[in-house]
Amino acid sequence: MRCAVIALSKNGVELAGRIKKFFDCDVYVKSNYEDNVSFKALFYDKLSLLTAEIFAGYDAIIFVCAAGIAVRMIAPHIKNKLEDPAVIVIDETGKYAVSLLSGHIGGANLLSKRLAEIISAEAVITTATDSHEIAAPDLVASVLALTPYPKSEILNFNSLLLKNGKISYFIDSNLTHKDFYKRKLKDFNIEAKVVDELNPQNNEHSVFITDNPREKKNALYLSPQKLVAGVGCRKGVAKETILNAISDATKKIGRDISFIDLIASVEAKKDEAGILGAAASLNIDAEFFSNEILREKIEQYKLKESAFVKEHIGVGNASEAAALAAVKKGKFALEKTVYEKVTVALVWEKLPL
Repeated sequence: MRCAVIALSKNGVELAGRIKKFFDCDVYVKSNYEDNVSFKALFYDKLSLLTAEIFAGYDAIIFVCAAGIAVRMIAPHIKNKLEDPAVIVIDETGKYAVSLLSGHIGGANLLSKRLAEIISAEAVITTATDSHEIAAPDLVASVLALTPYPKSEILNFNSLLLKNGKISYFIDSNLTHKDFYKRKLKDFNIEAKVVDELNPQNNEHSVFITDNPREKKNALYLSPQKLVAGVGCRKGVAKETILNAISDATKKIGRDISFIDLIASVEAKKDEAGILGAAASLNIDAEFFSNEILREKIEQYKLKESAFVKEHIGVGNASEAAALAAVKKGKFALEKTVYEKVTVALVWEKLPL
């Protein structure tokens, strides 16, 4: 998850510095307080302009300020719960970490708890199902990188759970990673059945994990998101070296290399035997994007650039930018990770079905 922390005051700068020590993030500091910064930070003059610029480019935005300020800043940019980033508000004394937007699918609730642990604060989570310690389907979807469909059914299913209603989970027998999902559902104390038929029985409210979603009464379908491996590499790197790097990267997010749906890279690498061989070994496609497209993604997502990479291929970020270019809307599973002669970034496709 790629995060931005925004500090508006001197105390906010100090708190943002504490977060940055333990949490990988970009910190934006109001330019008035540049002299108070003892860590690497980015500076801004007007909060509304900054929010508009970065809202769609980060998976999570953490405001260190009053909740009312954050609400006014994000209000013009909110779209829907399947696309909006997680938004968390921390008061400048560090007492509370408030999950403000996209608590389930965006991951704000879990991130609030993590931040609260880092700064010794109290996580404030107001989502009804969480308050009642109920594992809502959209929370399950967020943790397991699944897309709910149709969106309109999310509220219906959560409301049913709050009324002590019953929901059953089923997994499509044709799903490649059915055993993985069956095992992971047990972490939520959910026992799922693997089935061939994807229709609710006897008007039972059913959640189906499948890559073949439908529109059926009393049914909510959770579909695995596309996982893209963005790859940058030195010239002549062996296929095995690239595969080993991707394999290690997927382990870092609790998956294995078989979850990769696509390899993406810069157009300059379109004839690179190692990348082509790695894709062939995984029986997936490799897509290559022009420097122009990668520059657009670097600007859109405010990606960090490497002077060394820019000197050699003409653009300063290959793995992250290429992975984002391969999806309509992306969410980082793993930011750029450096291996021997290879860099890998992992991106989930974020857009709803």
